[in-house]
Amino acid sequence: MTVSYYEDFGGRHSIPSWRGDRIKNILLLFAGTTDSTKYKWEITQEIIKSEYTGKFYPRINPAITYSNGLKCSISYAATFTLLNPADGVVNKDGSFRFIEPKDLKLKIIYKVKKN
Repeated sequence: MTVSYYEDFGGRHSIPSWRGDRIKNILLLFAGTTDSTKYKWEITQEIIKSEYTGKFYPRINPAITYSNGLKCSISYAATFTLLNPADGVVNKDGSFRFIEPKDLKLKIIYKVKKN
């Protein structure tokens, strides 16, 4: 079984948010054919509100877009390593915070499941 998810930055649980790419993604996932050898990587930064604390925090969202347009967030398969740890902290889920006001330099490694 293939499991997939996509984090829609700024998306809500409402009809306008489900139109467009989100509904296309669902149709492609269940009825489309995906050539997993042709894809594009993208890493975006998001600001997410915690369901538990109500506070906002920045998070890295690595995603893959296949040649047919199917988008999947792949943070579950990523390991984040901060190359300048004196300047900040990056957690396993991609959330991060700054210690010093400098750019954070990351190395992102993806776990690939072989069939």
